[in-house]
Amino acid sequence: MSILSKSVEECDGAYEAMASLITEEEAMAYIDNWFKTVKRKDAVKNCPSEMKDFYGKKEAEKVCGCVYDRMAKDKNRLAQVIMEEGYPDDKEKWGLDYLVECVPDKFTPEMEKNFIKFMNECGIPRSISQCILKSLKKEYSLKSFVASAKENMD
Repeated sequence: MSILSKSVEECDGAYEAMASLITEEEAMAYIDNWFKTVKRKDAVKNCPSEMKDFYGKKEAEKVCGCVYDRMAKDKNRLAQVIMEEGYPDDKEKWGLDYLVECVPDKFTPEMEKNFIKFMNECGIPRSISQCILKSLKKEYSLKSFVASAKENMD
């Protein structure tokens, strides 16, 4: 019983240390201000270049629009994300759950081309890049691949 009590105390301490310094009221104020200043068309237009490089411009804009719509639809969830992860400014991994929910299920031909191009730029020969992509597509949908990559970032 003492081991269990000690474990609970340690976990409680770790949870308290992780607890956000951002209150729900602060998160909601940030959200309200953000949605007043960032309109959907601007969020879509300013979709990160890395996304455009992978998904292609048209698909990246669809994904960015979806992310914006999901955040706007459930501001309570967004507030929770902010309280847990902090403010989104300049954080690469912020809010990746929204991205995972919005990516298409399958690789498009443009994504495949961009993936192979990226691999080639990293020094991997085209034939191996094509083989890697083929293997990935056997094991993963695009959505599950992005979800797996997100999990590996944590």
